Amino acid sequence: GCMNRDSTKPTRGVLVVDDHAISRRFIAAALRQSDWRDKQAATAGDALASARCSLPRIVLIDVNLGGANGFDLARRICEDWPDSMQRPRIIMISAELPDARQMSLSGQYVDRFLLKPVSDARLRESLESGPPSPALTVRPGETLPEMQHLFRGELSAQLDNLDSCLSIRDLSAAIGILHQLIA
Repeated sequence: GCMNRDSTKPTRGVLVVDDHAISRRFIAAALRQSDWRDKQAATAGDALASARCSLPRIVLIDVNLGGANGFDLARRICEDWPDSMQRPRIIMISAELPDARQMSLSGQYVDRFLLKPVSDARLRESLESGPPSPALTVRPGETLPEMQHLFRGELSAQLDNLDSCLSIRDLSAAIGILHQLIA
């Protein structure tokens, strides 16, 4: 059983869901620098069980979870959440712009998208940035221009970061960015 299922005291808990171990480790290391307590899951099933028990304040989900879909997982976590508690903020992480139909179906559950590679600073900033943003709505077959803009901005920022890390020979930061690109 779950020990704190009935607890309504919020913690700085984050559930990191990604089927790539390197990606999970990178995110967990970034979170620990800011005092967030992380739990990790590699599959949708483990993530759902962990969310039920630990009731994290934030859930970070990779869109492509091997055999499962991160958007479906986001919906299931929210539907399963105790009515007495505010649902967690859900941040999706993806290597590419999610498909418009998928985004329109999950807009009510997903609070934020981050494009891989995500720097550790950007990741921490996205966790600290307040309550859930309004739902994103897209009609099927149509892409949200703001989302495309956001993703392009994220990608170009990461490439700039990589470039500056390499120019000052900060190899550990460059490696972090590359790990995220690979994942």
